[in-house]
Amino acid sequence: MPKEDGFSTQIKLTMTLRLGMIQSEALPHLSYEQFENALWKIKWSEGHPKHIHQIINDIMSLKAEEIVSYLSTQSIIESRHQTLNDFSTLFGG
Repeated sequence: MPKEDGFSTQIKLTMTLRLGMIQSEALPHLSYEQFENALWKIKWSEGHPKHIHQIINDIMSLKAEEIVSYLSTQSIIESRHQTLNDFSTLFGG
């Protein structure tokens, strides 16, 4: 993200506000880190826009469904390196 303090602060505030909206509407346990990672992968995979209004528009247009899809894909990718024993606590073992 841009290094300017005021610019960065506005972006972080917008991200925090959008995260709160998504948490209250659909994903109450979504963390800031998960939200930020999803934002970078979904909207800014080739870099963030140069203008603050475009960045804010991207943040505010991020949907819960997009985040769920991203997190599901990430879980599948991460689980490829695990065995069934790694999931034993989930199955009561």
